[in-house]
Amino acid sequence: ALALQVMHEKGIELDSRVITWFGNEAWFKRIPNAEDLTIRMLMNHTTGIPRHVFQAAFLQAIQDEPMKVWKPAEMLQYVLDLPPVHPAGDGWAYSDTNYIILGMLVEKWTGEDLYVLLRKRILKPLKLKNTLPSNTPRLKGLVQGYIGEQNFLNLPTKVVKKGKYVINPQWEWTGGGLLSNVEDLARWLKAIHETDMIPEPMY
Repeated sequence: ALALQVMHEKGIELDSRVITWFGNEAWFKRIPNAEDLTIRMLMNHTTGIPRHVFQAAFLQAIQDEPMKVWKPAEMLQYVLDLPPVHPAGDGWAYSDTNYIILGMLVEKWTGEDLYVLLRKRILKPLKLKNTLPSNTPRLKGLVQGYIGEQNFLNLPTKVVKKGKYVINPQWEWTGGGLLSNVEDLARWLKAIHETDMIPEPMY
């Protein structure tokens, strides 16, 4: 939603190629399907970019340093030079990595921190007081969560100990880095469909 707002204001088309903004970055050309990627593909998961969170080296890094604070570009290192899941635009596979790149685009377009932008443009206007960045192991109001014993992150079954998440969830960022509650989610869904929070052409 945030990306769509910014794109509408700046006249950026959904089918614009991502290389327009990241073509000069050394890492970008090593992203699978780099030259063919569009913003629409990032949003609807048709890029063919593998999920960095499932790469063995990334999982090992999380286990080695569970409280590490990650930069977005650091997470992308784990998909560089990998074969694509499918050709760009020809197939579907969910990938958090798509949203990480999208978040980096939003910051590049605006020159602002994504969470600051989110708070200013969406959370504050809609009074979503219980929706917060999950960028620290100590998250206000977090309830105990449970995960299977054989989970890909190798976490304990209970993921909260003494009010603290067992890993720093900050690495999720635009791939799921928000804490919320049922009331705020209901308010948000209503706003998506009944206000101009997402501009009409983009909606």
